[in-house]
Formats: sequence, C-alpha cells, structure tokens
Amino acid sequence: MVAVILSLVLVLLAFAAACATYRVVVGPHVLDRLLAVDKLSFMVMGYLVFELSVTGERLYTEAAIALGLFSFVLTSFLANYLTELGQR
Repeated sequence: MVAVILSLVLVLLAFAAACATYRVVVGPHVLDRLLAVDKLSFMVMGYLVFELSVTGERLYTEAAIALGLFSFVLTSFLANYLTELGQR
C-alpha cells in the first residue's frame, strides 16, 4: 500500500513538473515564465522531501532547505528587477 502511494506521489510530481516546464517554454509573458521556474523549484523540493521519506538521508533535508532559500531570494530579486524594468 505504501509503495502504491509513493508511486502515485511520484507520478503527480512528474505531471506537475511537466506542466511547469510547458509554461516555461510557451509562457506568453516573462513573469509567467518566472512563476513557472519558481514552481519547478518547488517541485524539485517536493522530490527531495519524497526521497527523504523513502531513504531517510539527512542530506535531502538540507538540500531542500537550501534550494527553498535560494529560490525565494532569486524569485524576489527577479520580480523586483522585472517590475522596475516595466516602469521605465
């Protein structure tokens, strides 16, 4: 039963990552692409937490936290830059 649930979680993460990748490639605006890249980083964090639950390795926790912090800072910086660029 646990294996079925873990497989379902992995399939849902892959589907969400595929949708976000599509939005990065096709997105009509730069901000749509930025949000899609942010979503992809959250999908990677979800996968790292998934691997943590399967293997129990502490490294996945640290990697997920570092990726979350980096993603937050990068998204905030790029959103601020694009907002200022649009006001010119």
